[in-house]
Amino acid sequence: MRAGRVAEAEELLQSMYDDDDGVRPDAATLSILQQQLTGTSSGPRSAEWVGAMREVCAQPDVSSFNRAVSCCARVQLPELALAWLEMMGSAGVAPNLASFSLVLSACAKAGMARQATALLGTARAHAIALDTAALNLVLEAHSRAEQPLQAAALLRRMERGEEGEKCRPDGGSYAIVILCLAQRGEVSGALALMERMRGANVEVDVGCYNAAIRGFAASGKMSDASQLLSQLLRDGLRPDEYTFGPLLDACRRTGKTRLALALGRQMLLADIPLSTFCLSSLRRCIGATQFEELCREQGVIEHPAVKQAVKQALRRPPARQGQQRRAPRVRG
Repeated sequence: MRAGRVAEAEELLQSMYDDDDGVRPDAATLSILQQQLTGTSSGPRSAEWVGAMREVCAQPDVSSFNRAVSCCARVQLPELALAWLEMMGSAGVAPNLASFSLVLSACAKAGMARQATALLGTARAHAIALDTAALNLVLEAHSRAEQPLQAAALLRRMERGEEGEKCRPDGGSYAIVILCLAQRGEVSGALALMERMRGANVEVDVGCYNAAIRGFAASGKMSDASQLLSQLLRDGLRPDEYTFGPLLDACRRTGKTRLALALGRQMLLADIPLSTFCLSSLRRCIGATQFEELCREQGVIEHPAVKQAVKQALRRPPARQGQQRRAPRVRG
């Protein structure tokens, strides 16, 4: 199993069932195989071994059920994860904080806000004290479901301590709601929430700025996004690739070549880790020639990520005969 040869291990396990030598798998045998499948995409197969444990008269414990839930969450099967949580109760196994966190994670990724909210009540019924990380998953579910009002209401309850003292909001809680508001173009709401963070003595870090910048860029509020970048620098924070990535991608989509060039120069001067996404967005917006000139000017032309972006430009299909590629139009 440690060599990762799961298929051979499953064949060996099957032979234990088929042979007449009296050797039968027990709960420990099945648990070993299930643990290996948990880190793979074989969610349904991992869950099957929980049933196999019961067939050999072994009671699966909470860890076995949690591994099955985790596998379902990994392969984005939230309905199946919810079903396994219900089966835990039917089997007389009490879920724990990890059980609910795993199912909440599956619901959050799928934007299943209604189910995530219902899980809060289920957790209370089991006397499970959820924490901030778990509540942040519910906020994430509301955000993915495009429910800013519900997300903001839950954040308020967390601030007032109504969801429990262990569920006070942190920077991540605010960042989720800020992004949700910003993506809908609600500039004043997102900025007001950042001020509320300061009033609550919660640090407004780069992650919160990045959430707002990403949201504003996605909703076409480039002026507001650029102003936030300036504010981030005035606050003495260091931008990263998650700051510049959404801005450069928005410039690419809207053809704002001049702004992209300025942002690209600013990004290279900031001496941040260069990502392929940022560089590709910059190159596609300002053109390969201008991109190479800028990178040579800033002394990063030999950077591996820069070379990769240049190679991507060379792999583009040639223009059809009689057609010429036009240089990108310069827009403000």
